[in-house]
Amino acid sequence: MKHKRFFRILAVAVILSLLMLAIPFTSAQAALILTPNQGGPGTEFTITGQVTGSSYFGTVYAFFTQGSTDHYLGTCELAHTTGVLSGCTFTVPAGAIVGPAIISLREGQLVSTPQVGTLLVFTVVTAQIAVSPTSGYVGETTVTVTGSGFLTGQTMTIYFDAAVIADTTPATITTGTTGAFTATFVVPASARGAHTVKAQGSLAESATAAFTTLPKIVVTPTSGGFGDTVTVTGTGFAASSTMTIYFDTPAVATTPAAVTSDPYGGFTADINVPDVSIGAHTVKAQDAGAASAEAAFTVSTSVAISPVTSASSPGNVGDEVTITGSGFIASSTITITYASTPVTFTITSLADGSFSYTFEVPPSIAGAHTITVTDGTTSVTTTFYMESDPPAIPQPQLPYMLDKTGSQASFDWDSSSDDSAPVTYELQVAADENFTAPLLVAQTGLTLSEYTLTEAEALESTSEEEPYYWRVRAVDAASNASAWSPVGTFYVGFSFAITGWVLYLLIGIGVVLVFILGFWLGRRSTPGEDYYYEA
Repeated sequence: MKHKRFFRILAVAVILSLLMLAIPFTSAQAALILTPNQGGPGTEFTITGQVTGSSYFGTVYAFFTQGSTDHYLGTCELAHTTGVLSGCTFTVPAGAIVGPAIISLREGQLVSTPQVGTLLVFTVVTAQIAVSPTSGYVGETTVTVTGSGFLTGQTMTIYFDAAVIADTTPATITTGTTGAFTATFVVPASARGAHTVKAQGSLAESATAAFTTLPKIVVTPTSGGFGDTVTVTGTGFAASSTMTIYFDTPAVATTPAAVTSDPYGGFTADINVPDVSIGAHTVKAQDAGAASAEAAFTVSTSVAISPVTSASSPGNVGDEVTITGSGFIASSTITITYASTPVTFTITSLADGSFSYTFEVPPSIAGAHTITVTDGTTSVTTTFYMESDPPAIPQPQLPYMLDKTGSQASFDWDSSSDDSAPVTYELQVAADENFTAPLLVAQTGLTLSEYTLTEAEALESTSEEEPYYWRVRAVDAASNASAWSPVGTFYVGFSFAITGWVLYLLIGIGVVLVFILGFWLGRRSTPGEDYYYEA
């Protein structure tokens, strides 16, 4: 029994040995990683990983094989103790063709030498680009161009049709070690429809992708009232096409009367808001090919002022200003208030809630003035800007320098004119040239360019050595005052003023004296009169 068992074990061992001899021996294999695993000629790639159980260590030789063509790439190292590869970075040969290629590591510099590790597959691709998104709007959509399969280290130029895109991000586009790049640009002026985006390399490689330009309009402002002017700006329409503008369903008149898109499908036109209901509405632009784009517009209560003024282009007192409004309560009392003064005007709105009213700007100071329009429920404001230019400085005429006058002196000066009429004057008389208080005379709001002192303002007599001083300035209806005029001087000579009851007494005495004198003269002129009587 023991001998039989021995022979059985021996037989099994012999069979197992024979089987082992029959199986071909291969070196130890381990998974290797290829990064990247595709690209064009010139693409740089790296092999990483670990080979275990191999009896070969040290320098290994890399090959790039397509069909029967082997390209020797170079060497890298396989560590003895760990089996880790290092320094395995190579470049796809310039002669590589589109399609798969086998990357192998060998023990010797011949492709027929034993293989180390696993075989790797690298796919050679042609240069190509992709754009995202594939459609969009002029001046608004940012397009991302992603390229791959290009030769490494070359400068790329992006074209939109035949035109170079000068403004890209980054400004200088260069392919990396993998032959790839990424860049962005904003859709340039272009007519609606299909266009070609091309990436052109400095080494003559290029690739293209399709992009579609879509039509769009923008309205400015996006809300307003009846009669307001709205600017419609369109892009991406058919080139050199007749354009029609719609406000809701009906076409509306435009400025210019005939609107035509430019060679890039762009246009600009003005329309006026028609008499429609308050609320949301649609503005539409359509080209001759029926391509269209829409924008929302809200009709609201609004007012407009004409002429329009601003801080840099103000108006004047007395200007005729027309206020127009829309969206108010129909057939209601509209109250217009020039708030700074305030001055109020009223008018009744029409059946469609609109109105128009013209008034003269009242006297008011320089600067911005709020005009409020209300129907009792809704209030809307606009602004009128008043000018701030003073009138010309008036020049003194009388009295002359050191002229002698009576106590109720008269003054005269040149007239001043101003767009904000009427012009009034301020007159000051003082006992010193600095016009320190108290002033002897301080008149404001004089409408004439002359003034005579009243009895209450009569001046005392003085000498040439101690004259009076006077000056004048002009003030327009916007309260803009000119500088003071040059100072004039004068003095008052001695005078005796007879006033009140003394004047009337002297008049009475004079009358009596005249009567007596007349009576006496009359008696003397009578002939034969005997003035002596006999005793």
